Amino acid sequence: MKKIARGTLFMTIVLAVMLAGVLSACGSSTASLAASPTSSSSSSSSASAGGSSAIGDACYVGTWKMGDFSVYIESLKNSMETGGATVTITAEAYTGSDQFVFNADGTATYTATNFEQKFTINRTSGGKTVSIPVAIDENGTSTSTYTVSGNQLSFTNQDASKLKATINAMGTSTTMDESLLGKPGTVSVYDFSCPDANTLTLKVDSTKMSNLAAFNLIRIN
Repeated sequence: MKKIARGTLFMTIVLAVMLAGVLSACGSSTASLAASPTSSSSSSSSASAGGSSAIGDACYVGTWKMGDFSVYIESLKNSMETGGATVTITAEAYTGSDQFVFNADGTATYTATNFEQKFTINRTSGGKTVSIPVAIDENGTSTSTYTVSGNQLSFTNQDASKLKATINAMGTSTTMDESLLGKPGTVSVYDFSCPDANTLTLKVDSTKMSNLAAFNLIRIN
């Protein structure tokens, strides 16, 4: 089993990088995926709408579950369409359960119980199509602290030691050392919005990865 240790903002960006090697091994020309960004504090001056309130009464405080993760997964194709290739990603609904807790004291917890997201990548180049079935599996808990500035949440002090996250593609299982809260030792930045009291959207810092879609969380309490 391989192990990936990269300073990325989000675990499935690592997936895109890994798949570049898988696709190349299958004979396609994925020489340059979009560079995987190094996590760092954002210097963007985001609009402060709904963002500068004290953490204790902010809209993102509470317990949440994943809404539709497939939209985010499908947006990864934008980083794979290189050299004139076309890519489609078809994602299934995830199985298992997950839970995000953003506490009023600036601590956060992500818990996954038999969480699995399956999808298939089809990449066509030079008249040939390569199909790759992929599955992301997660079990366990990770923790973090967070701060808010404008419409951005920044996660630090991550501890993913009690979370097992793996990517399975074409018979190869790869273990990752990070969670949706980011890799330990980094600052993982998300743009957030609260369309209503029961919905929270998170998007990888748009100043770094503007081509990735946001994903929705649904309030549990």
